[in-house]
Amino acid sequence: MLRNAAVDPDIAYAVASVYALEGERDEAFEWLERSIALGNENKPLFEHDPNLVSVREDSRFGELMRRITRGQVKD
Repeated sequence: MLRNAAVDPDIAYAVASVYALEGERDEAFEWLERSIALGNENKPLFEHDPNLVSVREDSRFGELMRRITRGQVKD
């Protein structure tokens, strides 16, 4: 699954969600970054998905959302 997640934005997002639910923030952000880099810019999903509650309070989440808004997604 992780091999597919490395190239599919939706699977990468799902992996990030699992890590967020497990409280593994660093891993969650690694996979959120990958999902965005692969083209997932679904800001409403990021902002409202209950699976990401544990990472939304982290400053890295705000930065990811700002980058999506500005269209400055990095690889």
